[in-house]
Amino acid sequence: MAPPTVPLARVLSVLALGQVMAWGSTFYLPAVLGRQMAEDLGIGRTQVYGGITVMLVAMAVGSPFLARLMARFEAARVMAMGAGLVAMGVGALALADGLAGYIGAWVLIGGAGTLILTTPAQVVLSQVAGAGARRAIGAMMLVSGLSGAIALPVVAMLADAFGWRGAVACCAALMLFGAVPLHLWGLPSAALPAVPGRSAADRAARGPAFVLIAAAGALSGFVSWGLAVVMIELLRARGLAEAEAVGLGALLGLVQVGARGADFLSGPRWDGLSTGLVAMVLMPLGFLALLFGSGFSAAAAFVLLYGLGSGAMTVARATIPLVFYSGPGYARAAGRIALPLNLAFAAAPPALGALMTAGGPEAVLVLAFAAAVVALGCLVALQRLRPQAAARVGAKRP
Repeated sequence: MAPPTVPLARVLSVLALGQVMAWGSTFYLPAVLGRQMAEDLGIGRTQVYGGITVMLVAMAVGSPFLARLMARFEAARVMAMGAGLVAMGVGALALADGLAGYIGAWVLIGGAGTLILTTPAQVVLSQVAGAGARRAIGAMMLVSGLSGAIALPVVAMLADAFGWRGAVACCAALMLFGAVPLHLWGLPSAALPAVPGRSAADRAARGPAFVLIAAAGALSGFVSWGLAVVMIELLRARGLAEAEAVGLGALLGLVQVGARGADFLSGPRWDGLSTGLVAMVLMPLGFLALLFGSGFSAAAAFVLLYGLGSGAMTVARATIPLVFYSGPGYARAAGRIALPLNLAFAAAPPALGALMTAGGPEAVLVLAFAAAVVALGCLVALQRLRPQAAARVGAKRP
């Protein structure tokens, strides 16, 4: 995809910065501005947070077309166009005057996000970095994991100075005048190699490995994205005081970022599937610690085990396909896998929130444990497909 003279460090820096800008200007807005948005627009807080669900569903619908777009146009143009469309969507959000305008803005943000958020950046790195794609993707995700830590205080300060609409307008300006030129001039000017519709790569992107990768990613993502909403309430329900629950909830984020860093530092000794297997062993152990224990010690064990597992699995969801696909086959598979992943991410917060209300913490933990165990089973099945996949992918790498 990229000429050999394009430095990987430059591409990686552009993509990492672009992900921080894009996620920070979209996904985290309701977390900071939800109350002001609800009051000004005359809608409920649940509807405000529902914008994120709409965004993820729109991303899911558009993701299967990503590889075709990146094969027809330059990656730089595709991602720059995505940044520009995100700017339009965020600008529309700043101008919304009711529920219809609010939801419509998130539909546009989600459709545009297909072209810039996570998956296209991973595809670009898979082409530029070649055999080093796993570490490059891990490095990008390590930086992008800081999006919330950067965006939340910045958006809060902007809202204090200019109101919620002014803060959102600043995010739109950042995407238009920052992210668009960053991607347009900082990325390689080459298109992704095309994959003919009936090629072997295309057929592989529909085979058993694809189903197992998608299932493991969707199940683990459902758990992680759902627990993020109910985490503090879950810890309180297991006997922790408010301050302890909030403190451990904050520590969880640090543990997850640490797991991403450990995966990056592991170098070539691990691949995405190895990371995923370890991650999906740790996550169920964390749930068992909280199911059969109570108090601070059980909660701390849960945060450590679940945090390490979920943090590492975030990287594994992006890098496991590299074990089974290469080149344009990876792009085709990654785009298709993003469909069930984003749908699972979108469904998880309302589903686990409702389950917490109706069934209590035990029901949430049992469901999370069961989903994690099934995901682990999918990865074990993938491990049995590894020898033939390694031979096929290795033969195609430069």
